[in-house]
Amino acid sequence: MPVQDPHDIGDAGWEAPFVGRDRELARLRAELDRVRAGESRLVSIDGPAGMGKTTLLRRFLANAHVAQAHVTQAHITKAHVTKAHITKAQDVRALYASGEDSETLLPYGIVAQLAPQVVPQVAGAREEEAGRPDPLVVGSALVDHLQGLQDDRPLAVLVDDAHWADAPSLSALAFAVRRLRAARVLTVVITTDAADPRLPGELRRMLADDETARLSLSGLGTSELRELSGRPGERAPLARRAAARLREHTDGNPRHARALLERVPAEVLDDLYAPLPVPRAYESLARERLADCAPEARLLIEAASVLGRSCTLHEAATLCEVQDPLYAAEQAVATGLLTERPTAGGLDLRFPHPLVQAAVYQRLGPAQRTRLHLRAAEVLSDDPARLRHRLRAAGEPDEPLAAEFARLARRDAARGLWAEAAEHMTWAARLSTGGGERAGRTAEAVEALLFDGQVAEAGTLADGMAEDADPAPRGYVLGAIAAASGSPHRAEAWLTGAWRSCDRPAEPALAGRVAEQLAFSLFLQGRCADGAVWAERAAALASHRPGADLVRALRLLGLAATGRLDEGLGHTARPADAAALATTGEVDALLGRGLLLVHSGDVERAVAELTALVEVPAPRSVQFRLVALAALAWAEFQLGGWDDAAAHAAAAVSATLEADQRWFAPMAHGLAALVPAARGEWGAAEAHVQAAAKAAGPTRGFGALAAAAARAHLALARGDRPIPSAALWPLTGQDPPWHEYVVEVLLADGRLAQARDALARYEKSAAVRGGPSVLASVARLRGNLLAAQDEGVAAEAAYQSGLRRAGRTSAPFVQARLELDYGRFLRRTGRRAVAAEHLESSRGLFERLGARPYVQRCDKELGRRAHWPMQMTAGHAARLTPQEQAVARLVATGLTNRQVAGELVLSVKTIEYHLSNAYSKLGVAGRSGLAAMLAEHSALGTQTTPGFAPGVPGERKPWDIQGSSP
Repeated sequence: MPVQDPHDIGDAGWEAPFVGRDRELARLRAELDRVRAGESRLVSIDGPAGMGKTTLLRRFLANAHVAQAHVTQAHITKAHVTKAHITKAQDVRALYASGEDSETLLPYGIVAQLAPQVVPQVAGAREEEAGRPDPLVVGSALVDHLQGLQDDRPLAVLVDDAHWADAPSLSALAFAVRRLRAARVLTVVITTDAADPRLPGELRRMLADDETARLSLSGLGTSELRELSGRPGERAPLARRAAARLREHTDGNPRHARALLERVPAEVLDDLYAPLPVPRAYESLARERLADCAPEARLLIEAASVLGRSCTLHEAATLCEVQDPLYAAEQAVATGLLTERPTAGGLDLRFPHPLVQAAVYQRLGPAQRTRLHLRAAEVLSDDPARLRHRLRAAGEPDEPLAAEFARLARRDAARGLWAEAAEHMTWAARLSTGGGERAGRTAEAVEALLFDGQVAEAGTLADGMAEDADPAPRGYVLGAIAAASGSPHRAEAWLTGAWRSCDRPAEPALAGRVAEQLAFSLFLQGRCADGAVWAERAAALASHRPGADLVRALRLLGLAATGRLDEGLGHTARPADAAALATTGEVDALLGRGLLLVHSGDVERAVAELTALVEVPAPRSVQFRLVALAALAWAEFQLGGWDDAAAHAAAAVSATLEADQRWFAPMAHGLAALVPAARGEWGAAEAHVQAAAKAAGPTRGFGALAAAAARAHLALARGDRPIPSAALWPLTGQDPPWHEYVVEVLLADGRLAQARDALARYEKSAAVRGGPSVLASVARLRGNLLAAQDEGVAAEAAYQSGLRRAGRTSAPFVQARLELDYGRFLRRTGRRAVAAEHLESSRGLFERLGARPYVQRCDKELGRRAHWPMQMTAGHAARLTPQEQAVARLVATGLTNRQVAGELVLSVKTIEYHLSNAYSKLGVAGRSGLAAMLAEHSALGTQTTPGFAPGVPGERKPWDIQGSSP
């Protein structure tokens, strides 16, 4: 007898946010687009009760321009929708009906909800005949009715809970859907199982057809449950581990999760070691079915619940010592509380849902649970499992057991299994009998959590440390959490105190941890020389402990920052192949080498080595992974691999947010702004720049540097005038790569004296770094400065020097900007033919990179009109389908319908259809109106340079350098 999902849990009493289901929503939108284009489509949505099928439909309709008069978020619920809702939408008309278990035997109940007039009409036409109308007759009338409704707009026919609908209605609906092939009708059938035998055979066959779009909903993931758990102004989202536990407990079922979130106190949900309660429906289910089964079956079921969600029959039978295991298993499976799966090694038993297992387990008394756990620790062979059962049976601190958990945690850490290490070391700390051991083990557990990116969980664990605990481990814990949370100054204070309190001869590992975190926090403050000193100390104390994968990287970066680049590169060499990286103990030094290569401008080697480092499946801390991703993205940007750079920067942003690494947020967002800014995608670039500035806050340090550099990069790419000096203050007096942005902005604003001083500092540091791309950039800036000072001969010499250096580099953006600026210089001095050669070369490089604003500047210099598709605001874009957006952008540039058809590989008739829809949705009268609307909001609008008259050679008002910088 299968276990049905209980339905008396109900919805939570608060309005939960809609989370996840992006793939399903996209599929529904795609199906609706096909309907708009003239097809009839059938969609099946299935999944267990409470999985959010109706909620998904509600969100889809809310986003499909369905009017709010009838079908709204408030109406489309099982509690409110019991009859037809015909809605006059902006572009979709919807009919909604829902099955009800009490109305399964009501003939044509669903048809009456969808089309109230159809059944009486058919019945009236058959007054003289006995019996109810035939489903084929009702289906034929339904076809006529639906075809009449979709003449002026697409029609959506939505049948919820079809497994409870009456069979005649579903047969009539199946008949109608088969005959609506040429109509613009979207039919959506929602059920728990598309193969449910309660559905008529013809409908089941249609739902299983390859042409039917089938969406099977499964449970929400951990990140989605975290989002679901938050209530603005009331409760912060669950920590990641707590959300993972909630997912495991509920199988990700949104209804069950919402019920627990509503009814269980936050402190219980956040306490990973407090058992989660079971909904009342599952308690009743377990109680009733256990009461009805044979004694040996009940013993087997209870033993299985102690072993977890699944186990082998042999394990459960050994645990409960039943005489006839196969008979007991047969009886247990008959209750529906267990399912069976034959395997080569015997029979596996499994609970159909985690809440069923939890309900059975929680019915056991304390004595019985303890006895079974102790017995499991004796009979199982897996060491971690045996320890967990001993833990469940322990009722007080137990130092031998704590020591075993600590050894297991350190083995996990050596393999990079940080989450497991943190869990096992936390238990070791809780079972410890001495205060010193408890504090030290707590510090190790916190460290593992931080390496795994679980900052909130680390903070919760640290809050449990007594204020009078050993100041060395306590200071280390609080300092490490402060650094990861983006508060390096507070971290330095805690860690300095911990260093003073640390007994270094007796605790070298703890001292090494403190020194590493001090180096880390000092680097975050931009104090690289001080950070390098502490990194040296950390490497000397405990550089090879698990997780110490930034120690040598920080040390090498400190050498570069203090002008000792060659010394740093001499400290490490690349291994023979990437596979060797997985086993070497020098991975942090290899990351440092990659950072030095980027720092020196040797981006080709940097990309090769960092790519190998990122792709090696070796266990590393989240901090290591973020730094490696960021370094690779920066190197790829310089090398011209912008698509890869954008992908790796996006991965860094995603990992930063997922792991709550606030210290890295300015760097991640700053990097993510580079490619969209250079390509003229202003909205995306501005969003990342603002996020970087917000994350950096008002203090100095690497975060502020990254945010300021991103702001300068965007402003220069966009041609902003003037660029606020306040945006630059974190960059002044800093080391490369910040110098370049400082000089660029000062030149752009005409502050030549300041630009000259900044350039001198840049040239001095570049002479040490020596990379050809860096030296080419320095030469370009020197040429721009000299040109602005009317020193034409010296300027040309600087440009020529830069071109020679650029010829030895693989940095196309550097070369393209150099040729653009040199071409502008030549054109203004009257040498148009030579200028055109450099401008054409520059344009080709920019075009290959997709650097639209720079292509536009080249076209302006060459006297051409740019033909990049115009862009639209997010508000305009939201009204149009992707195809309508593409057509509208191209038409706005002046292309004919036939030319647009050629560009998009579509027919002219299709272009006309999409263009007509765009006119209607945007409220414009024709091509000129569309062009005017997009031109007004275009992200690629050109700007006129003050003080310069285009096309007049040799005119030097103050020297125009707009467009000469990135």
